Amino acid sequence: VEAAQRLGAGDLTVRVQETERRDELGGLVRGFNGMAAALRERDIVRDALGRYLSPEMARSLIATGWQIDLNGQRRQLTVLFGDLAGFTAHVERHAPPDIVAFVNNYLDDMVNILFRYGAYVEKFEGDTFMAFWGAPLPDRDQTQHACLAALAMAGAVESLKAQWGERGFPNL
Repeated sequence: VEAAQRLGAGDLTVRVQETERRDELGGLVRGFNGMAAALRERDIVRDALGRYLSPEMARSLIATGWQIDLNGQRRQLTVLFGDLAGFTAHVERHAPPDIVAFVNNYLDDMVNILFRYGAYVEKFEGDTFMAFWGAPLPDRDQTQHACLAALAMAGAVESLKAQWGERGFPNL
């Protein structure tokens, strides 16, 4: 009962001591431990997906039992690349902690916009990112979503420029 209460409260590390019993109680213990392990795995998958997908898209993929296809597929996608012009020169003139804070602030804002418009974020490299629409979930309006995201991102960068100036960062 205590383990069930802990699991219900969100403690996914809980485990009931297994016994050699082969009756209903032994089956209940094994079933409980299996359920707790499956919930832990689901959380790990959701956290991993959450780095590249919006929470809604991650939930949708988990709920539908999406399977990863390692053989690849032919699809039409809309791709968006983001990069701050002049960033490399900027990095050379500032301390690493300042650069990390700057990039994290910028990318957090950009990723929130990308997620709002249903993008999948493929990769990050410094200040550069690549995102696309149309996979892993189909998106009939992917081109429109990408354009709206790009416009929102341009507006967000304009807002960020004021903050950057206050902190001594250049107008990138």
